[in-house]
Amino acid sequence: MYSRLRIIISGAIVLMATSAALSKDSGLPQLDLQKQCRANQNATDALTGTKNLNAFDLCVKSEQRAREKLVARWTTIPPLDKTSCIHSTD
Repeated sequence: MYSRLRIIISGAIVLMATSAALSKDSGLPQLDLQKQCRANQNATDALTGTKNLNAFDLCVKSEQRAREKLVARWTTIPPLDKTSCIHSTD
């Protein structure tokens, strides 16, 4: 259950951050993974009432792996799909 909660919270944070992170040249969004993972850890700690010292490191590693996959696939994603998922903050 703890893992499922962490995944849900992580996904929500990443989706919210991604929606506001499109760069001006329509390139790959730049996210502050450490900031997002720290927020994720704080939220998880608050919900569970415990401190998981490995949560931050695990989050950063997981998000870096996800970003690497996205980098590899970014050029094959249709522009319409990119704009429907990521909104410019201009």
